[in-house]
Amino acid sequence: MIQMALSQRLKTELMKLPIRVRLNNNFTQILQKHNIYKALIFFDKMYEPMNEAERREFLT
Repeated sequence: MIQMALSQRLKTELMKLPIRVRLNNNFTQILQKHNIYKALIFFDKMYEPMNEAERREFLT
C-alpha cells in the first residue's frame, strides 16, 4: 500500500515536471524579450540626440 502511494506520488511529480520546465522556459523567454526591449529603448534614447558625425563615429 505504501509502495503504491509512493509510486503514484512519483508519477504525479514526474507529470508536473515538464509543465514546470515549460513555465520556467517561457518565463525566461519573457524576461529576455523584456531586457531586449529595454536595451532598444535605451539605445534609441541615446542615439536620437546625436548628430550625424557622432552617429557615424558610434557605429564604426
